Amino acid sequence: MVKEIDFLKAKRKDLYRIEKVVRMLNVASLVVLIFYCLVVAATIFLSFQLRDENKKLKSQIDSKKAAISELKPVESLQYVIKQRLSQLAVFFDGNRKSFSSIFSFFQQSVNQGINFKKLEITDEGEVTLNGQASNALTLGNFLDGLVTESATKLFNKVNINSLTKQKDGSYMFNLALIINEKS
Repeated sequence: MVKEIDFLKAKRKDLYRIEKVVRMLNVASLVVLIFYCLVVAATIFLSFQLRDENKKLKSQIDSKKAAISELKPVESLQYVIKQRLSQLAVFFDGNRKSFSSIFSFFQQSVNQGINFKKLEITDEGEVTLNGQASNALTLGNFLDGLVTESATKLFNKVNINSLTKQKDGSYMFNLALIINEKS
């Protein structure tokens, strides 16, 4: 029987330790490499996302700039118009009469069957009114409304310039009314 004596056992243990360290370094470098690849892939993906968002923002900015540049002439025109209107407002403030009470009177006094064809108000305070009444009763009620107390506050004088009966029984009328200075 032959027995062997292993004199290299200590060297093999050293080699085993070195192999173990090398394997651990290989695994660690592989993990670092995988982590690095993931970071690079995430960076590349993020750069693509940011580039796409940048393109979208640039196109939106360009469209907004184009819209603004299109509106600049309108804005300058609005500014000029506002200036001119303010100058006109100063001119007309002293010369303006309020006709809202006259219009509201006509709106309240008109009933079914009266149609105004033309209403003209001059600077001198004369109102010319052309219209048509469906029948004599409707016309009479309208003319009675022009001589009521509320109407005499608005008008100094009421003149019937023309009154014509049509073939269908309706009446065409033309009135001249002088606006009261107090209204």
